[in-house]
Amino acid sequence: MYRRAPGHTVAITVRQLGAECGVSHMSAARAIERLAKSGFIVVVAKGAYWEANKPSLYRLTMFACDGVAATHGYIACAKEWTRQRP
Repeated sequence: MYRRAPGHTVAITVRQLGAECGVSHMSAARAIERLAKSGFIVVVAKGAYWEANKPSLYRLTMFACDGVAATHGYIACAKEWTRQRP
């Protein structure tokens, strides 16, 4: 539903994401925060609820996007995670 052409940012509000996933908007916001912290996404532009539900723009780090090469920020986290396994 929210797919865009390859190489472009993804625009979605946390309320839309929550409704699509069947969770609250707060759960969706926490999931976005965790994905960003883990390096799977980068917040390109922060949206605003009071500006007519202006959605945030996200870049998936596994793909090149708007002239920015794929950064694969999640790989560093995966390596750290595998080192911590008992």
